[in-house]
Amino acid sequence: MAWRGRKVHQRLEYRCRVNGLNEKILLLGGFALQVVAIKSAKSLGYYTVLWDYLTDNPGQYVADKFYLVSTIDKEAAVLEVARKEQRDGVLGYASDPAAPTAAYVAEKMGLSGNPYNSVEILCNKVNSGHF
Repeated sequence: MAWRGRKVHQRLEYRCRVNGLNEKILLLGGFALQVVAIKSAKSLGYYTVLWDYLTDNPGQYVADKFYLVSTIDKEAAVLEVARKEQRDGVLGYASDPAAPTAAYVAEKMGLSGNPYNSVEILCNKVNSGHF
């Protein structure tokens, strides 16, 4: 496993120990660099649900379930389906545009995660300069 893969696996393993093993996780984005997070989650026993707007993303072949949905459409798409799927966790790995969505969904569903307002500030280059 590459260095990056070990770090992702260690983070997910830590979350499992701290929060208890979550059985279902929502992953935002399935391009090649994000496949390692999907594989790590699956190796830890998570049922993985992937959101991505690209029809040719490689993550859809690794995840347990795939939705063709934009990862930046917080309210209309991602949150609605996340509620339907009853996810136990949400992760926007290696994707700046998906980070605010992950924080938003986690906050709205009462899941652990980074505060949405903080992520919005840090992901916006103009606002983070004033931070």
